[in-house]
Amino acid sequence: MTRSALIRIASLTSVAAVAVTGCSVPVDTARVLTGALLPFDACEDVLSYLKTEALARVGPYGLDQGGRGIGFAGRDVAESATGAEAGAVAPGAAPTIDEAHSTTNVQEAGVDEPDLVKTDGNHIYSVVDGTFRVIDVAANTEVGTLDLTTDAASSELPRASELLLEDDRALVITRAPMVWLDAPRAMPGWGGWQSSRLVTVDLSDPSDPTQLSSLDIEGEIVSARLVDGTVRLAVRSEPTLEFPWDETVAEDEAALTQRNRAVVEMSQLTDWLPSASWTSTEADEEPTLLVPCERLSYPREFSGFSTVSVLSLPIDGDLQEPNGTAVLGSGDTVYASQDRFYVATNGWTPIALPVDLPVPPPDVAQDLSIAIMPPGGPGVDTQRTGIHAFDITDSGPARYVGSGEVPGRLIGQYALSEWEGNLRIASTTGSSWGPNEQSESRVTVLAEQDEGLVEIGMVDGLGKSEQIYAVRYVGVTAYVVTFRQTDPLYVLDLADPTEPTVRGELKITGYSAYLHPVSDGLVVGVGQEANTDGRQVGAQVSLFDVSDPTSPTKLAGHVVRDGYSEAEYEARAFLYWDATGALVIPMSTGKRTGALVLTVGDKTLTEVGWVTASEESSAAKSGEAVRRSLVIGDLLFTVWSDGIQSNELDTLTDPTWIPYS
Repeated sequence: MTRSALIRIASLTSVAAVAVTGCSVPVDTARVLTGALLPFDACEDVLSYLKTEALARVGPYGLDQGGRGIGFAGRDVAESATGAEAGAVAPGAAPTIDEAHSTTNVQEAGVDEPDLVKTDGNHIYSVVDGTFRVIDVAANTEVGTLDLTTDAASSELPRASELLLEDDRALVITRAPMVWLDAPRAMPGWGGWQSSRLVTVDLSDPSDPTQLSSLDIEGEIVSARLVDGTVRLAVRSEPTLEFPWDETVAEDEAALTQRNRAVVEMSQLTDWLPSASWTSTEADEEPTLLVPCERLSYPREFSGFSTVSVLSLPIDGDLQEPNGTAVLGSGDTVYASQDRFYVATNGWTPIALPVDLPVPPPDVAQDLSIAIMPPGGPGVDTQRTGIHAFDITDSGPARYVGSGEVPGRLIGQYALSEWEGNLRIASTTGSSWGPNEQSESRVTVLAEQDEGLVEIGMVDGLGKSEQIYAVRYVGVTAYVVTFRQTDPLYVLDLADPTEPTVRGELKITGYSAYLHPVSDGLVVGVGQEANTDGRQVGAQVSLFDVSDPTSPTKLAGHVVRDGYSEAEYEARAFLYWDATGALVIPMSTGKRTGALVLTVGDKTLTEVGWVTASEESSAAKSGEAVRRSLVIGDLLFTVWSDGIQSNELDTLTDPTWIPYS
């Protein structure tokens, strides 16, 4: 096998890692450091470190860092990149909800999460269609808008995607599409970068929402949390280094390597680290490093050229000087308690490929990437998840605490939970398909020790040949759902973090993809029903009795044939109104789209009906799904792409349509 063929196979393996997890972790350096990070003393040290690591890895086809690598730039990349750069439910107890209005369905009490819609009970604030809008609830009308897609400096900016709200101030998060590097001939080096924008909005006059300041960031905002008036954001950034392609030396690998080494030698710090630029109503500032060099750290074991920055800023202040801490590495999952902010990264270590593996043509590269790298790897699992922990107990910069890792992969933020200073993590190892079905799941407990996150307890053997579909922690209890053909619901006792144990197990058909505690001893699940062969037949809402942890039972199940719900993968689309027991879930079938409303009883799930979009809405004609639902007083509001509808909560009658202007 030729050297170029081997490089192509390594690249396809890298693509597989991204295809499965959506992250940018280097395949060949996936084991994230357990222990302390090392700080840089000055910017000169940062640039020297990055150049040294890059020179050891640069080749004829770009910089080999796996995942979203740094590849050859096409002629149009510089122009497109310039445009982009310019541009409460407590798991520890039964949920309690304000009687006046619902709030965003969040994982931890006191830790707000950004969403498409927020309300203060008097107004609804929405960025569903990319524009910031204010709806007056009493008047049933839109009273204010703020266009965040254009300004005098740029004709095109990222569209608003989420917002956080506190008192009369909103922080709007916008994201731009990925700017991909143009890699001719499907070269192994490939990748791109993304930009984001933060905007603070003054809502003291809801009819006139006013932009106060903005911060343009080189990088993708992974997620954010709001705790005690301070916003914490995780930003993942890629280098913007470009390796120009020259057709005249396309077959001369030595010449290409030498050319690319020269690119590395001439690189500047801003080619590697993310920058940010601040704008207010009074002034603009030149771009500067997002995080100062002295607040950047790196692991002892090289973990790629990506940067994860954790920013801290008051929601009622401006964005001029966000306090930041950064780590050289990647991150794709954010979880936060009131005291800690965690960034987790899925990844792989190298897999030994057969020496006689044929090299496929580019048009089948995607198929091969799946064949080479299924979730967990073929047969023997080599995947691990790294976690960085940051202290957010005060309003200043997040303070790095330590790092750790666990075997396997996570399903998302709900796989993590902190309790009494320990971090619990549910993960799946191995492959759940093919001839070598060796998958199983586990819950690991990590404690902060010796400047790292150290395993102090673990229970494994959950769902052999299956993988995790849902996790929910309620105090010292964890509920874990695994699935392949049937759905074991495991009840775990984590009271002793050094000896977690399985207390009970329930096997049923189908699975739950989201779990929500509705009272002491009752948990609702949203997922899919399946037959005994594991074939899905439609969406299902289940009610479980977990009052006896040794013998969980299913009390009721409501099945919607051929249905699916956004709540299966997006918890913020789920609404439970404790005052009346109303359960509101977005639901779509081949024939109907809307919000399914159920009432949760002591042992029952009763359908109240469906809320569908008004005939005035384009969603009624196109079949677009409802995005969110919320309760204010006696009204149920459903949020669509082109307006908001209100219905009587108890009867779902008397619809009122509030169109977006």
